Amino acid sequence: MRILVVDHEPSARLHLRLLLEQWGPVEEANSAELALDHARAAARAGDPYDLICVDLPLPGPVGSEALASLRAEQQAALVELVGVASGAGAPAVATSGADAGVVKPVTSAQLRRVVERRQRGPRQD
Repeated sequence: MRILVVDHEPSARLHLRLLLEQWGPVEEANSAELALDHARAAARAGDPYDLICVDLPLPGPVGSEALASLRAEQQAALVELVGVASGAGAPAVATSGADAGVVKPVTSAQLRRVVERRQRGPRQD
């Protein structure tokens, strides 16, 4: 399973990397633009991501646009990382287009459920 973690906080990316590495290689992006670049390059190379974890809202006006683009262009399962301070996560996930939502602080058990769902098969549009 190939994984991309998108978060503007280096410590958050490291935390997620450590939790996710057991399932496969993890790459990181610190912005929406870089995430799109990575995802598009991986798809062109024939080795797309299986799972993309995105912290929203990302800084800048393109965070939600990037999620929409990733959703439209990629077959990866999209996981929105919802900060506790941002309020109730479930409604945000429902409107973001993400396949799942995980409330920070993220635990291994939360990610395991998401990964196991992904391993059962690709998302159904």
